[in-house]
Amino acid sequence: MAELSVKSLTARQAKALSALLTCSSLADAAQASGIPERTLYRYLRTPHFADCYREARGEQVRQAVAQMQRVAEKAAATLEAIMADPMAKPTARVMAARTVLDTALRAVEIENLEARLAAIEAKVETV
Repeated sequence: MAELSVKSLTARQAKALSALLTCSSLADAAQASGIPERTLYRYLRTPHFADCYREARGEQVRQAVAQMQRVAEKAAATLEAIMADPMAKPTARVMAARTVLDTALRAVEIENLEARLAAIEAKVETV
């Protein structure tokens, strides 16, 4: 998908976009931006604005995922410490262990899916 340009939005639409990205509700975004809710709804029904909003939200999610990846090692160490701490509550130790196992299982599933996808792609390339 081609990268959309927020520069092509009007100043008012850019202000609305910023408010929609930072506020927890449309009503809050309307209040923060000084733009009526009705206008925000209308903007969201406009294909170009909706595409810019979707792309900006996607970028927010990508940045959040990158942040989670940066602290994943600390999270794993914390879970390991809780599991090994005999003074930790048993429920905390069980939750830590369950989280580690769930994450490990998901990682294996993803690796298996990647291998299967690679095999399918290799077969398609030979056809």
